[in-house]
Amino acid sequence: MDIFTLFLTVGVCFSMIFAVVAMIVSSRNSEAKFRESLVAALGPGVDWDEKRQTFRQVGMNFRYQKYQGSRNSPPSFSLFLECPVTGGEFEIATESAVDRFFKNIGITLEVQTGDEVFDGRCFIASNTPEFAKECFASAERRETVKRLWDIKVRKIVYRGQSLALIWQGQTSHADGVSNLKESLDLMAVLIRDLPQYHEIVSLAGSGPAGPAERNLVMGIAGASSALGVLSLIWTNLQYPLFDPAGLFLFSLKFSVPALAVFIVLAVRTLSGRSRSHRDLLLACGLALAGFLFTGYGVVALYNGMADLSAPASHIALIQNKEMHRSKNSRSYHLYVRSWKSGRALEDLNTGSGIFNWVIPGKHEAVVRTRAGKLGFEWLVSYQVRDKQT
Repeated sequence: MDIFTLFLTVGVCFSMIFAVVAMIVSSRNSEAKFRESLVAALGPGVDWDEKRQTFRQVGMNFRYQKYQGSRNSPPSFSLFLECPVTGGEFEIATESAVDRFFKNIGITLEVQTGDEVFDGRCFIASNTPEFAKECFASAERRETVKRLWDIKVRKIVYRGQSLALIWQGQTSHADGVSNLKESLDLMAVLIRDLPQYHEIVSLAGSGPAGPAERNLVMGIAGASSALGVLSLIWTNLQYPLFDPAGLFLFSLKFSVPALAVFIVLAVRTLSGRSRSHRDLLLACGLALAGFLFTGYGVVALYNGMADLSAPASHIALIQNKEMHRSKNSRSYHLYVRSWKSGRALEDLNTGSGIFNWVIPGKHEAVVRTRAGKLGFEWLVSYQVRDKQT
């Protein structure tokens, strides 16, 4: 190793160590500042358990939770208050364009309070709509919610045993702590004299279907997604195709009508609740991937399993090779001259050993294929050898 390489290696190692130490120090400083600001917000004499993230204030038990965020979700700060069990639940957020759209087309049926300003700004979702309606018949509670939006709370969630305020975004930790004192008072207002309502929790609400029908729809969507993944894996292992795009387009004549029927069924079954649009979007998202993948997988399996044609052998010159990298894996490909009219190359998946050994232009592949029951040729096996003169 020359002196330049040695210094470069040492420099890279020290840079990595410095970066890790800087991250640790930064994280600890951030936690220390957060702790100091929380202590200042709570004030002296508060019964605070830092390890459990709980404290007691004005005779009530609170808990807080700080989430640093990740690539797919923003940072958040949540404040929880223990409550007496009432038999009801609700979730309130500012009304989004998606909420408004599904309300306007009649799929979502939101809890309404009769206060036009409040109902236009807030979206109340609840599986106990009568309980939620009775709660927010109170003008004091409605004004409390408006004030919580002013101090940047993004969501209010009541689950029968606890009330939660949730701040989200890059400034959520600071926003939550800086408004902590006022938030505690506002939470106390929200839970004061909650109605002891004992309606039967209905997942269907006022819609035409009950919990069993809803669970059936969600189950079909989830099962189709799982079946689609399994059929794709099985097909690629047992009957690898040379023209998967062509077979996918062919399978659409079966999967698209089935998907359309499912969507109609899902709309009819899931409509009529305050959370209908969320369930519908989830079910249709799962079904979209599930039905298309399952349609492809089932057709591909039939094309291979019902194929009675005799194997055919083709000698194809290896013209190129490529290694494809993904986040967690690598795949190796040999590109051989196609034996089919209208196609230039065929792709053969291989292992790293053969990939490293093969020299394009000097090696060829003996490829055994079968025609396929539906006319989509698939790979039986192949061998690589030196090019025969």
